[in-house]
Amino acid sequence: MKEKIGRLEKGKDYDEIMKDYPELAEKLNRASKERLLDKRNIDGVARALSRYVYKNNSAADIVIKAVKEGRWLQLELLYGYYSGFEDDRNEGGCAVADLEQLLKELLRSLLY
Repeated sequence: MKEKIGRLEKGKDYDEIMKDYPELAEKLNRASKERLLDKRNIDGVARALSRYVYKNNSAADIVIKAVKEGRWLQLELLYGYYSGFEDDRNEGGCAVADLEQLLKELLRSLLY
């Protein structure tokens, strides 16, 4: 059964999966928001998201849209990815398509 569900989910994107599991979406977003807005994390979040916006031209719109729509899980994933870089010399880049894939993999790991 688990394999069958996994095959059905492969064609879905992040938004579709989140709509199909509203309770999970709410729980993940609430937990992400609490962690991101914790005073101990604010500086790190600001630095990580600044790196993301600097490395990706369209990222500012993505970040603003995510905040407006309450997509805290998406922001936390960006934070987690970019907080691992101590300086710009060894920093990679996370394309929007890569972010979408990371989000889908995270959701699949939680669901299955």
